[in-house]
Amino acid sequence: MKKGFTLIELLVVLGIIAIVLSIGVLKLGFVTSFHEQTEYRMVAQDLKYARNLAMVKRKGVNFVFDADRKGYSILIAGEIRPKLDKEVALIHLQIENKNFDLATVTFTSGGAPSKGGTFYLKGQGHRYEITVEPATGKVNMKGIPE
Repeated sequence: MKKGFTLIELLVVLGIIAIVLSIGVLKLGFVTSFHEQTEYRMVAQDLKYARNLAMVKRKGVNFVFDADRKGYSILIAGEIRPKLDKEVALIHLQIENKNFDLATVTFTSGGAPSKGGTFYLKGQGHRYEITVEPATGKVNMKGIPE
């Protein structure tokens, strides 16, 4: 009796390995997309949080985008200097384009933004749009597949 494997047995094993690896690659893409969407929702929620914080504290609140550090901060206006409320680093998304005049949106004590605009967050295969309405400060979200 010979010891070893036949060609058919080897091909079947290689086929099974290929199927398992392809499933793993598909799941990796799903996980990346999930993390991007979670981060996108977090940015939109934090914009809403900044607006609500301004109304509750009855003070101006700044939402500051920092493209160099790949993130943003929420600052409460103080008498001497702003107080840092929250600082977030974006891991899966990057700030692609801002149509704001400056990289800061200031919400007044009534919740209205100093200016409105749209900015885009880019991930792998998706572009996400977040718009802050000029008069009301309402935050709108829209996912744009590439």
